[in-house]
Amino acid sequence: VIPLILNKKILGVLSVVSKNPEQLFTKEDMEHLTTFGDYTSLTINNLFIYLQLLENRRWKEKWV
Repeated sequence: VIPLILNKKILGVLSVVSKNPEQLFTKEDMEHLTTFGDYTSLTINNLFIYLQLLENRRWKEKWV
């Protein structure tokens, strides 16, 4: 399980399983997964920011 963390806030988790239960993930695999998790956290955060901007724009169009 890789936590999806941004600014000390947990956004979720990335759960990864192997097709072969006898084969463990290597240190390199974990480094790649952690990097992927970091990019995923940034993407989720960017989506939240975009949605807030979109909502603000809609509000301004409706009320201003």
